[in-house]
Amino acid sequence: GDANAMTYIGANDYCADKLLANSSWLNAICNSTYFESVLNVKVPTMTSNTTPSGEASSSSSLGSGYLPYKAFDNTYGTYWTTPDRSDLTPWIQYEFTEKVKVNMVSFQPEDTNRRFNAYEVLGSNDGSNFTPVLTVTDYSFSTEIEKKPMINNTSYMYWRFHITNNPTVYGMSIREIQFYGRA
Repeated sequence: GDANAMTYIGANDYCADKLLANSSWLNAICNSTYFESVLNVKVPTMTSNTTPSGEASSSSSLGSGYLPYKAFDNTYGTYWTTPDRSDLTPWIQYEFTEKVKVNMVSFQPEDTNRRFNAYEVLGSNDGSNFTPVLTVTDYSFSTEIEKKPMINNTSYMYWRFHITNNPTVYGMSIREIQFYGRA
């Protein structure tokens, strides 16, 4: 958890790759105050679905006030929401401008009425064929920020958060989401 140690790990690709491939070290890094020294690539603060760079997209959205970029805008009062009943397994994704090896997803659901209990994180290089990197089937729903480390050795352009079990009739709503990794 030391700032100097994390900076050293982050500056050394070989060291970072080896430690992020070990579950004990991965958890220690992700739970450190200084994790962004190692996981030094993330989605920029978005002001539209394509600004300042990359592209935020989703399976659906409730309307112009709830677009995908709202979950990547670093603003607590905005969020991405899907329509009620029409999108039972929704997803939200970000296309980076270069391939990124993501090792942690951080997200905060918006509303307890829009709860889910299973999700997966997927990666793709073409936006069509996705590979599961993390599957969670026993998520204990909370409106608190969830940080989920994941061992991953593959870089992808597209990173998708896919809700796979929506036990309600409501749409889904994510206040903030972030993919942390290394280029």
